[in-house]
Amino acid sequence: MVALVSVRRGGRLYHLFPIIQLEAGTYTLTSLDNGINLLPLIIGNITIEGTGSGATVIRSIRAAGPLQTFNVDFLGTLKLTGLSIMEAGTGVHNLGKTTLEKVTISHNRGIGIGIVNNGSGTITIRDSTIADYTGAAGRGGGIVNAGNMSLISSTIKGNRTDGFGGIFNSNTGIMTIKTSTIADNIANDAGPGGILNRGFMELHNTLIQNNFGGTVGGIEHRSNASMLIAMCVVTGNENGPGASGGGIFNAGPMTISKSVVVFNKAQDDGGGIFNLGADLSIEDSVIFGNEAENPGGGIKNVDSGLLTLTKTVITYNTPDDCVGCP
Repeated sequence: MVALVSVRRGGRLYHLFPIIQLEAGTYTLTSLDNGINLLPLIIGNITIEGTGSGATVIRSIRAAGPLQTFNVDFLGTLKLTGLSIMEAGTGVHNLGKTTLEKVTISHNRGIGIGIVNNGSGTITIRDSTIADYTGAAGRGGGIVNAGNMSLISSTIKGNRTDGFGGIFNSNTGIMTIKTSTIADNIANDAGPGGILNRGFMELHNTLIQNNFGGTVGGIEHRSNASMLIAMCVVTGNENGPGASGGGIFNAGPMTISKSVVVFNKAQDDGGGIFNLGADLSIEDSVIFGNEAENPGGGIKNVDSGLLTLTKTVITYNTPDDCVGCP
């Protein structure tokens, strides 16, 4: 069903934008509309409402090559609510303004990334899940952000690729994550499992758990832009052989506040946190039970990194608590 939102003003009726209401069921896309897009390019204002993420499903039967389901032009506006996008390449490619509420994007088929938000794009994701995305030749993973993104009360889980697993925030990206879970993501080779940040990022009240990366398990921050980790739990993350930073690898300005970094493991240095020559402030936090093969089980601070510790407990880490601490 397609509904038209209208308002009357000054005796005239104005049609604003269509609302497409999808009943429960599976809507299978069998062919491309243009280029790699399964659906037409969105250049206006569109709202698509399903009956629930487990009930209204959009999927593709195409199995090869790069695919995109929703492609939003820089002048377009898209709102998706109460539906799933499954086995359909990149779920949302956004250059405009997009909102997702109670949406699941999962189980990639073909080459794609769960959500791609480019430089001009603004996207808000709320109460949603991006899961089980894999791809050939490194083209997989949950989210790539180069614009402005807010992730709220959502889950990024079980995504896998070579370069990153859960989230990549590029050097032009501005990203805020609140009350969310980043878990069980895998980067097989040269990348972090949970989050790779090269831009500006804030994490609030978020769980980073059981991610695995060839280089870094949980969070890797390499940027001149700042990163804030507040009221978060970083736990159970692990990296590959010869790598540093089981829980967190930091090489840029970072503040960790009122957070716990516990039970992470590094195959080399910095089981909990590895700080490479950067300004790192840790306050009102706990670094506990982390493990590394070499000294620096809890924290390893190297290359004249400026490490500031305030009201922070570092204890029961293996083989020791901290190397290079003030």
